Amino acid sequence: MPYGSAEDRIALLFTLGRVGGTRALELLVAIVDGSAKSSGAERDSALQALGAHQSAADHVHLYALALKERNLHNQTVGLMLLRRWDTSGAAAPAVTEWVRRRLKGRAARKITDFAEFPMSVGYFAGIDDLAPLASLFEQYDDQVDGVDRLVLEFMWPREQRQRWANGAEGDRPDLTGLGDFGHSHQFYLRFDASLAGIENLQLPPEITAEEVAQWVAEGQAEWDAELPQLLTRLERRRDKARS
Repeated sequence: MPYGSAEDRIALLFTLGRVGGTRALELLVAIVDGSAKSSGAERDSALQALGAHQSAADHVHLYALALKERNLHNQTVGLMLLRRWDTSGAAAPAVTEWVRRRLKGRAARKITDFAEFPMSVGYFAGIDDLAPLASLFEQYDDQVDGVDRLVLEFMWPREQRQRWANGAEGDRPDLTGLGDFGHSHQFYLRFDASLAGIENLQLPPEITAEEVAQWVAEGQAEWDAELPQLLTRLERRRDKARS
């Protein structure tokens, strides 16, 4: 790792999450918890690698820690991993506070992500605890507008959210098509076009899960073939530096 370029280190981190053991885990944890100095891109890679490690389910507290990252993408990666691994709701207080921060003053924010609310809905639906989220949406309803409001209304109409917020069970959210990082690009484009008054928008076909899996497999095979050469090059740099 110390002898690689920024691009090399990111690639190595992803690999350590897939095939690494105890030593790899120590490095990934140190980067994610901030005890090892690293760039935002490396923390992002280490976070995703930790979520793919054989011990991934043991690190819910670190995924919750990522919700405090400065970079919004790293925050959403943390939420994605919490949706996947926090089945007991251990991080619910941290996610609740994160949603509150993202809602408070949202109307004036310059940087937001269409997937923030759908992924939050997916998390709380997954742990079967929708009331706290419904209450936040009611409290900050005036901060939700545009595509955010259209998407939220489609997934979980306000009438149903109000029922949950008032202590009665309403309908559960519609999570159809909600993947790790939200819905497909086409999903949000349709709402964006509707908001702009564009009818009959022609979009390319949506990428299927099978296509994604194939691309990932092909990319992994290509990387596995290149890895021995990279390691040989980095080992030479290491040996030269030590001599």
